[in-house]
Amino acid sequence: MKLLIVEDEPLLRQRLSRLCQEIVGPTFSAVAVGSLAQAREALQDRAFDGLLLDLNVAGHDGFGLLLEAAAGAMHVIVVSGHGERALEAFELGVLDFVPKPFSRERLALALQRLEGMQVTGGRTLRHLAVWRARGVALVDVEQVVCIAAIPEGSELHLQGGATELHAKPLDRLLPLLPTGFVRCHRTWIVNLAAVRLLHSSRGSRSWLELQDGREVPVGRSRLAALRERLL
Repeated sequence: MKLLIVEDEPLLRQRLSRLCQEIVGPTFSAVAVGSLAQAREALQDRAFDGLLLDLNVAGHDGFGLLLEAAAGAMHVIVVSGHGERALEAFELGVLDFVPKPFSRERLALALQRLEGMQVTGGRTLRHLAVWRARGVALVDVEQVVCIAAIPEGSELHLQGGATELHAKPLDRLLPLLPTGFVRCHRTWIVNLAAVRLLHSSRGSRSWLELQDGREVPVGRSRLAALRERLL
């Protein structure tokens, strides 16, 4: 597991690095920095599995970096004393929020969630951060009708026919989405609120007809569970 740790207090930064090493073991490596500028530089140079981010870094708001990271392939774990901002962070797609002061056990739980990509916070995601030519933009998750796997990550299909690209693959994106989003095929996620009908043919082919007329394939191994969700 490769982590980027962003914490401006040197002793706390060292403690986070040490505890992560103890918890994860020999597969762990990290870059630990004390400023948002250093964090952005590290993100340009290396790929990480996760970001451990304080929300107040040397007097600067960490939400800008949170959005940039949330639009990327990695997951974000916030480690912060600003518990009043937890809901806001979850709405933007963080995997976990570890309040300060934290225990070794609470940090271990967050890292286990990162390894298993299990979200906490009740899946309260409201916006997906996406990269556009002029920077990061927010997409209302309720506008997403289905999501397709692509080599670069995922393609968000929105109401009205527009599409957006997201750097996270389906396996990393699904744990963050509200529970109304389900994996219906190895290459598709669908928003059940956008489904009109489930169709099956004699050749064991099944597909979903969406409210806007689009069709999304259904894998045979996922058909029974999907039928149950649509009842």
